[in-house]
Amino acid sequence: ALICLIVAFFILYHVFRLLRALLASKGHFRAWYQRKQLAKAHSKTSAGLLALDAADYKSAERLLLQGVDSSPSPLVNYLAAARAAMFQQNAENCERHLKQAAKIAKSSADQKAYLLTEADLSLKLHNLASAENSLTAFSKLDDKHPRYLALCSKLYETNEQWQKGFDLLPRLKRRKVFDEVALNALEHRLAEKLLTTLTDDKARQAVWKKLSKTAQKDTHLQQLHLSASP
Repeated sequence: ALICLIVAFFILYHVFRLLRALLASKGHFRAWYQRKQLAKAHSKTSAGLLALDAADYKSAERLLLQGVDSSPSPLVNYLAAARAAMFQQNAENCERHLKQAAKIAKSSADQKAYLLTEADLSLKLHNLASAENSLTAFSKLDDKHPRYLALCSKLYETNEQWQKGFDLLPRLKRRKVFDEVALNALEHRLAEKLLTTLTDDKARQAVWKKLSKTAQKDTHLQQLHLSASP
């Protein structure tokens, strides 16, 4: 009887060790599998971003969406996928990806990234109302952000809101949004439009006084300034 008890004890002991080993291996397997899935997601996301940079927009969109579920930053995946869709002129997919991004953009930084991307892509797809809404929302978070100011400038010029664009010039210069060459070119375009379209002499004089010395030396702008109001 004693021998049977000893044998039973050893059997139970080894069974217990086997069960513990199995449970431990299950945990290790789960951790290994999760690491593998995460690495796979990273690989898909990285490949998608590289494809986007290489202008392979169809592959970029597919890879970025495949990696989104296990991505450490799914917002990046959705925003980049939206950009890839935009380059394919697929407004429907672009909007779908942006909506997914909006759902997970919780922090202030995430909301800024989403709103700037949405405004930029909307401008490129000529959805000006949507771009204006996004920029209005962004202005409540940070109305001095250089990218925000650049997009506002683009929106005003696209909308032919010459006065708003002109009034924005000091802020663009102060925040160094554009280099000197680009800023001078923008000032010239806006001044030309205003001096051509404004019918009130006081308004034309106000525009001229606000121009930089470089712009005031421009022969074409001088002629517009001196010409009779249309």
